Amino acid sequence: MNKKMWILGNLIIFIFLISCAATPVIPITEINAHELIGKWEGIRIGRQGVDVGGMADVTMEVFSVSPVRAKLLFHGTRNKGTITYGLIGKIENGYIVGELKGFRKPTVKLGLHKNEDGRLELRGDYRSGTGSVSFDGDLELKKI
Repeated sequence: MNKKMWILGNLIIFIFLISCAATPVIPITEINAHELIGKWEGIRIGRQGVDVGGMADVTMEVFSVSPVRAKLLFHGTRNKGTITYGLIGKIENGYIVGELKGFRKPTVKLGLHKNEDGRLELRGDYRSGTGSVSFDGDLELKKI
């Protein structure tokens, strides 16, 4: 009986851990890159600099994938409301890697994911600037 309870308990813990695990990155290739084109909505979460602890809405529209061209709107920024940035980038090692026009030393790196209900998501980070005028945080976007 104790062995059965031990196995059942471990099985429940295992299933719980699997359900909590992050979805793996789907490498972006020429075959699936077309799925990036369109509109995305989500959030940005500040990790460092002037964005630290902040959470705000983001919308993005991807126009092309070779090269990657998109427009990002950061809503609810301090003192400026909504700011629009152009994204120019490429697909590198399965990720979107690019620059946000308007940031200082800007970079973005986004990976493609598919969540539990089958919706596509882009997750990654953005970085720009240095010191007290830096922006550094996470982006999480869902295809709409």
